[in-house]
Amino acid sequence: MKHSYSDMVENVQFMEYITGPYSRSMTPRWSIMSTDLGIPFYSSKNNCMYMIFGDTFGTQWPSKEKERDKWRGNVLGIIENTDLSNGLVFNDFIKDNKGDARYLFDFHGYTSDKNIEVTKIGQGGIEVNGALYMFVESIRSWGQSGFWNVNYTGVIKSTDNAETWERVYDLSWVETDEGEFKDVIQELVQENNDMQPSGVKVNLSERVAPFFGQIYPVDGKDGFIYIYGRRAGRQFGIKCGRVKKADFENFQAYEYLVGFDANNDPIWVKGTAGLKAIAENDEASYIVSTPASNMTVFYNNYLNKWVLLYFKPGVGIVMRTSETPYGKFLEEDEQIVLSKDYPLPAGEGGLYGAFSHELFQSNNGKTFYFIVSQWNKVTYNSMLYKCELK
Repeated sequence: MKHSYSDMVENVQFMEYITGPYSRSMTPRWSIMSTDLGIPFYSSKNNCMYMIFGDTFGTQWPSKEKERDKWRGNVLGIIENTDLSNGLVFNDFIKDNKGDARYLFDFHGYTSDKNIEVTKIGQGGIEVNGALYMFVESIRSWGQSGFWNVNYTGVIKSTDNAETWERVYDLSWVETDEGEFKDVIQELVQENNDMQPSGVKVNLSERVAPFFGQIYPVDGKDGFIYIYGRRAGRQFGIKCGRVKKADFENFQAYEYLVGFDANNDPIWVKGTAGLKAIAENDEASYIVSTPASNMTVFYNNYLNKWVLLYFKPGVGIVMRTSETPYGKFLEEDEQIVLSKDYPLPAGEGGLYGAFSHELFQSNNGKTFYFIVSQWNKVTYNSMLYKCELK
């Protein structure tokens, strides 16, 4: 099916499922029958694209019983060919000793007697100075109608081609430093990748950042790595921070966009002071207003602009553009894939995403490809779409 809802778009076309029993790669051979997300990031060192998936199951429809369904909160695929004009093929996944796609970071889960963390999910990855980094949200509990609660967003790092990962403790953005969950967050944020106490002390009060409960990174091509943050859930807007590549692992070197001046120039404030400033300048510091959910940002050569794709609850997959990676992004959404085209009974989920990369383009950017997740009781998988611009 081809269609277009936007004056900028010639047509949008579903191409294929990329995970599950109907996928070109036949992902069940890695014990992947159902999963969500599909967030790509590129490694120039390894000349491949990695793709982050969230909750992943060895069964068609998950019950989230960790052992029975081979539930993994995260797996990582490897793609060697970024030309997606004929579809997407996984060359491999990061595997365990049985050959199954393995989780990169464990989580306490529903069975924990502490009941403090139901899962961890990767939200974006990036290669910086030859190392791989992934931003991960620790989800404390799921809520209703697109709300959930996080403990913190942290960063893990690999220097051996994604085989092993370690925490970067300084890169931790926490939900709060007070209240009933303070001690839980303190404990979790100081755990190592095996969920054991690390002995590292992390000062929560310096890094309170509910607006960065979920973080997606991108190289701004100007010497900065930009991070795009949202509160946990799907009902909030998007905020922006950045850091020089050389300072990537230094939390206090990050600066945050707190608004724009009279000339529409950005106002950046660094470190803990910046986090406090965006809280005090809530509306002014949004680069995309509420509600906005899963997102991706990439530079499009055809438009000569930065493209931000995201899921807008109640609408579907939409697009905005900007001259810079920090905005201002246009106020009007370009509608790409609408939820109304995929009707489901109330309470049975739907579509979300969308995830892309500057290497997932052809025809000098006139065509780009993106990943959309589908959640219902028939299929819980990720799909590849093609978008052709006018």
